This record gives sequence, C-alpha cells and structure tokens, in this order.
Amino acid sequence: MRSTAAVEAVAELGSLGGGIQEAHVKHLDAFVWKRRNVLAGLPLAAALASTWHEVEADVVLWPLAVTLVGLGIAIRTWASRHCWYAQRRPHSLATTGPYSFVRHPLYIGNLLILAGATVASEVVWLLPLAIGWAFFVYARVICHEERQLAARYGEAWLRYRNHVPAWLPRHRLAARQSRQVAERAGHLLAACMRQGLNFLILVPFVIKELNVFGLWHL
Repeated sequence: MRSTAAVEAVAELGSLGGGIQEAHVKHLDAFVWKRRNVLAGLPLAAALASTWHEVEADVVLWPLAVTLVGLGIAIRTWASRHCWYAQRRPHSLATTGPYSFVRHPLYIGNLLILAGATVASEVVWLLPLAIGWAFFVYARVICHEERQLAARYGEAWLRYRNHVPAWLPRHRLAARQSRQVAERAGHLLAACMRQGLNFLILVPFVIKELNVFGLWHL
C-alpha cells in the first residue's frame, strides 16, 4: 500500500511539474507573440551597424535584396486579402489563397523581407543567423497562435492543420485550386500600398551604403 501511495505521489508531482513547465512555455510564447516583429528583426540592428566582412557586390546584392523584399511583400499582400475575407465571416478560418498551401504565409513573407534587408546590408555572413533567429521567433509565435486557433475553431482547425503544413507546401497541394474570390480593385490597391511600405526597411541600408552621415568606417 505504501509503495502504491508513493508511486501515485511521484506521478502527481510529475504531473504538477509538467503543468508548471507548460504554463511557463505558454507565458514565454505569449511574450514573444506580443513583440514578434521587433524580436525577429533584432539581427538587422547588427547588420546595419556592422561593416565587418562586407561583400562589395552591389550589382548582385541590391537586385537580390529588392527581389526578396518584393516577393515577401507580394506574399503578404496575397495573404492579407484572403485573411481579410475570412474575418468578414463569423467563425471562419482563412483557408483560401496562400492559406490553402501553408498555414502561415504572412510569416513566410516576413522572413523573405528580413532576408532581403540583410542582403542589402552587405553583411552576407549574417544571413543564416538572421533567418535562423527569425524562424525561431516565429516558431514560438505560431505555437501561441495555433493554441488560440484550436480553442476558437475546434474541429475545423484540427482538420485544416492535418491537411495543410505550417511552412512548406506539400507537392500534392501545389495543384490545389484556390477558391475564387471577387476582389474590388480599390481594396486590392489599398492592400498593395499598405504592404508596399515594407520596402522602407531598405532605407537604413541605403543610408549605410551611401554613408550619408559618415557613421560607418568604410
């Protein structure tokens, strides 16, 4: 009897410890979610300040940077439109457009924009570190958001999660047809203009490249 009681006590303590650990993880994820874009962009501060081992290949790096940022903006614009349409319907998930291929296209767009800004800094060696860090941040953000989605949408969310990957589309999804949605030209133009402001992320690196204020020792 004593041994059984001891085993039960140990199991209860283990369950309690697991519950406390899970609560700490949820608290951490909520903290990261609130500050997600600032945290994800922290390596850009180092990229802006540093000139160590810069790659002087403007004819390659700047077109690549603009392409990456432009692609990120295009994905974010596409995703924001379909997310907006879903929000107009009560208790409806965004499952069309890019959401039919991956669950978090907005964060994929963010990663591309961050990659473009890092390339524009010419501190190319920082690129894998910047993307790796941003991916870690957004992975914690996704954990927080998906708990909220599961609580809000229940079975609909579970079905969607089981069929659509978080980051990389499966080959079988590549041929999936997105639901056709009639979009007003004015709304689409407004979305493009809002997302186009993300190009401003390149401005500090243009200033750095031109050394406008003489702050960088080239």
